[in-house]
This record gives sequence, C-alpha cells and structure tokens, in this order.
Amino acid sequence: MTIKKDQILQVIKYTKLFWKSDPAGSENSKILESLRKLQKYLLIYIFCSTCMFLFKPLLVKGTTIYYYYKIEQIPFAISYLIEFYVTLVTMPMVMGMNLFICITINIGAGQFSNLNAKMRQLDLSKSQGDKRGHEMCSKELKENILYHDLLISYVRQLDGIFSWLFALLISIITALLCMNMYVLSQPHNTIVDLIRCGTMVCAFTSEFLLLYGVPAQKLVDEAENVANSAFYHCQWYLPNIIQMRKALSFMIFRSQKMACLSAMGFIDINRQTIVAMVKTAYSFFTFLQTMETTNSDKI
Repeated sequence: MTIKKDQILQVIKYTKLFWKSDPAGSENSKILESLRKLQKYLLIYIFCSTCMFLFKPLLVKGTTIYYYYKIEQIPFAISYLIEFYVTLVTMPMVMGMNLFICITINIGAGQFSNLNAKMRQLDLSKSQGDKRGHEMCSKELKENILYHDLLISYVRQLDGIFSWLFALLISIITALLCMNMYVLSQPHNTIVDLIRCGTMVCAFTSEFLLLYGVPAQKLVDEAENVANSAFYHCQWYLPNIIQMRKALSFMIFRSQKMACLSAMGFIDINRQTIVAMVKTAYSFFTFLQTMETTNSDKI
C-alpha cells in the first residue's frame, strides 16, 4: 500500500468533491448504516476468534498459535510471547486495511446511488416552457454528467490501487481454505482443531464476502442503474432537446461499460468470487477424501 501512496491521496481528493447531502430517494444513508453495523459485528467476531487462537496453546499442551516447526530447545514461554506479539501487531494492520478498502468501496456505491436519485429527479419537461427553463435543465444535466465522470474516475482509481491486492488475497485465501480442508480431512483431529479450522474457514469466507464481495457488487449494481435512471426517468424523447438527448445517450453508453473492481483484470470482484473460491477449496477437499479412500482400499 505504501507504493500506492499518491493514488490513495488522489482517492481522498475525490471524496472531498462528493456531494455533501443525499437527494431524496438515495440509498447512501442506508449503505453507510449497514457499513457501521458490519464494522461492529466484524470487530466482535475477529476479537473472539483471535482470542480463541491466542489461548489455544494455554489450553492444549504441545500446540502453537501458528503451524510451524517448533524447536524443542526454545522454552514455551518465549515462543508463545513471540507469537502473541506478532498476532497483536499484525491483526490491527490487517483489519485497518480491510476496513479502509470496504469503506472506500461503500462510499463509491453510495455516491452512485446519489447520482441515480438526482437523475430520477431531473425533469426535462421544464425545458419546453421557456429559455430559462432550458438553461436550468442543461446546467443540471451537465452537473450530473460531470459527477458521473468523477465517479467513474474514482472507481478506476480504486481498481488501480486494490487490483493487485485482490489478486493476492484471492490466492492466499484459496490456499488457506485448501490447507484447512486438508486438516479437516485427516482422520485424527482433536475437537480444538476442528473448531479452529471451521472458524478459519468461516472467517475467510465471511471476511471476503462481507468486506469485498457484497460492497463491490453493490457498487456495480448502482453504477449500472445510472443507465436505467437516465433512460426510464429522463424525458429524452421530448422535442427541442437534441443536445441534452445526445448527452444522455453518451451517459447511458458509459454506464453500460461496467464500472467494477477486479483482481489484475482476470477476476471481477463480486458475490460470485467467494463462491468460486469455496468451490475450489471443496474440490480440493473431495480430492483428498478420494485419495484417502483409495489408499485405504489398497492397504
């Protein structure tokens, strides 16, 4: 994230240009309220799951917080304190980054919702009365088009910052899901191991789905709805508004080019992404089960 400092500053500058008040019919307030609830529940869940990992070595003899080769000469107290310190340092950093990404995506979705509400309120019939009404409609439409261009640039900036990170997260989370599926496939597991692996699988899937998948899907939906708002709610068919009709057509055309976040341009980030990751991990799990059954039959 450090190498993307200039782009992050540009994103912050974009947010300062966003509308300060929500027009009637906007879902921005609803999106932000959902974000606040998500943050609260997520922090509680992460705190509880982290405590379970931290206290496992104290409850089950011979275990560690992380899976690694344990050197017998190192006392348990020293190794445990090192693991404890690493966890306390890395967890706030990881959660801070996750919440930053989630917040920026939700802000973009909320502003697209604001734009949709403004487009639905645009009454081009006022341009038919007099010259002043025509000028007011042209000015309002121009403001909406410029704001639409700002939001598209904002999404592209987010994609430029987080694209490589999404690709890395998808790779890591898929690998971790496969690792935990491997642990679950072993015949001799303790209850603590089963709970631990189950918690990790739930944590990985819920984290990606709630922090990235759902907000990114909402962003895509609101961005695509701009075309519907312009086509169905703006009286583009009225006479004597040729220039405004051309502007609306251009706006609809740009909205149909899906504004979305991706993982290095290979995978679009949405609700289906986590489904594909879970399917990959489950396929790995069934493969291990098949191999274990085959080996048992040979023996």
